[in-house]
Amino acid sequence: MSLQFVESKTTSLRASGYDEKWLQKLIYDQPSILGLGDLKGIGTEVRQSSGGRLDLLLADLQADIFYEVEVMLGAT
Repeated sequence: MSLQFVESKTTSLRASGYDEKWLQKLIYDQPSILGLGDLKGIGTEVRQSSGGRLDLLLADLQADIFYEVEVMLGAT
């Protein structure tokens, strides 16, 4: 059996039918995809005392390091 070559093409998450909420859930459920080590999801849409919300709060509990993750589809 021979392998078939399929040329790849660039597309966006939005054009593929996905949105920011989908990506947030994916990262929160599987934070290892970020390549930052053994992280645990602490919260989503976490309110800040200064106003606004953090999309995701992740932590490396053994190293006592916290990560704020902002998810934004499109140009930054």
